[in-house]
Amino acid sequence: KLKIGSLVQVWLFDTGASDLLITKDMESLLKNENIIKDENYLGIGEYEMANGMIDTCRKYKIDNIKMGKFSVNNIRIVYPRNIKIPG
Repeated sequence: KLKIGSLVQVWLFDTGASDLLITKDMESLLKNENIIKDENYLGIGEYEMANGMIDTCRKYKIDNIKMGKFSVNNIRIVYPRNIKIPG
């Protein structure tokens, strides 16, 4: 389980992925909780998904992601615009 703000979810760690993908609902919640702010925004980037599709994603850098007793900072999260993420 990962905890970001009040959001607690089970995540599948893809050790080959450079960033964490979030859903539109997650992006909205994290914005409402002020975890995603203007100063966290890194711009737009193109990402190749595991299925080979390319998508344009909004990128953010956030801190204080909790995994059990560990807390990590400086993590990039991305919201893909066109690919549907189950959530």
